[in-house]
Amino acid sequence: MQPIPALLRANALRIHFQPIWSLDTGRPMGYEALTRGPEGTEWEAPLPLFRAAEEAGLLHELECHVRHLIVDAYPWGPRLPLLFINFNPQVPCDLVGVMPPKAQCAKRATCALRSVFHQFSDQIVLELPESLMIQNLVHAEPDLAQLRARGISLALDDFGSQYANFDMLLRIRPDWIKLDRVLIDNIHRDPWRQAIVRQLVGVQKEIGVTIIAEGVESADELTALRHLGVRFAQGFYLGRPLPHDRIRWPR
Repeated sequence: MQPIPALLRANALRIHFQPIWSLDTGRPMGYEALTRGPEGTEWEAPLPLFRAAEEAGLLHELECHVRHLIVDAYPWGPRLPLLFINFNPQVPCDLVGVMPPKAQCAKRATCALRSVFHQFSDQIVLELPESLMIQNLVHAEPDLAQLRARGISLALDDFGSQYANFDMLLRIRPDWIKLDRVLIDNIHRDPWRQAIVRQLVGVQKEIGVTIIAEGVESADELTALRHLGVRFAQGFYLGRPLPHDRIRWPR
C-alpha cells in the first residue's frame, strides 16, 4: 500500500520543535519545525517520508498537510521566538498575493500558512531545503524574489552539504545561513573547518546575513564556534526536538 495517503488519512504525522539558541543571551531565539512520522517506523524521519511523497507524485499533498500541522501546533503570540519552517518552493504558497494565477496553489483559499502570515510574518523564516537543486531553484527564483521584496526572511539550510553551495547562496541571497553538520563535526580539532567557518562569519559581518551552526553535539564544538564568532547554534547538545506541549514557551 502506498504509505503517504495512509499516513495522511490516519493523521499519523507530528510536528516537533527544536530550539535555535542565541549564544549571547543563552535563550532560544527561534525554533525549527520538524516533521515526524510514526515512531519506530521507516517514516519517522522526514527525509524518507518526503522522498517517498515526491516519488509518488504526492509532494504537494504532504507539504500542504505539514504546513497545516505546523500552524496548528505553534502557539502563536507576539512574545514567541522566530519560527523556522522548511519550505519547498516547488509547492507554491501565495503568502502575499503576488503570484500569477497560473502559479497559485489550488488550496490557496484554505492555506494554513497564508492564514497566519499577515499577522505574524515578522516571526516566520522560510527555510529552503538543501535538496533544492539549481534547476528547480531557477524556476522558483521569481517567487522567492517577490517574497524577499515584501520583507519575508529566507534561510539557506545545510550550507556546506553536497547541494547547498555558493551558486545557491548568490541566487537566494538569504537572511540566514544554516551551516551543515559537515562543517561543525569536530570543528575544535580541525583547522580546515575552523578556517571555512571563520570566513563565513566574516561574510556575515560584511553583508548582514546571519550564521546559524547546525548539528552541534558537544561542548567542545560549541566552545570552538563561540571563539569563531558564531552567535547562534542548534543541535542535540543544546536541545532535542520536542512536541509543542513539552516546551516552556515564553508568556
